[in-house]
Amino acid sequence: MNAKNNLHVDLVIASKNWAVSSRHIHKVVAHTLQLQNKFKNTGNKPVEVSIILTNNAKIKKINRETRGMDKPTNVLSFPLSPEKTQPLLGIVTGK
Repeated sequence: MNAKNNLHVDLVIASKNWAVSSRHIHKVVAHTLQLQNKFKNTGNKPVEVSIILTNNAKIKKINRETRGMDKPTNVLSFPLSPEKTQPLLGIVTGK
């Protein structure tokens, strides 16, 4: 599978503290998924990854609501239901 043609990265930059291009994020995600062999069982179906880049206050709130930990963290990831039409690996948020 050609990761560049079959990968959709949904990127939300929710903080002005992030100076990163969506093209760079797409390349990093595609490379990481290839290294982890995440494309091997997807056939020709597209793969979607959602990423939210946010600040400490927001990630602290998400961490508290989802994990019961009232502190910021570097990364949170959430698996999605396998019943989607596209293989969705999950949602990743970062501070």
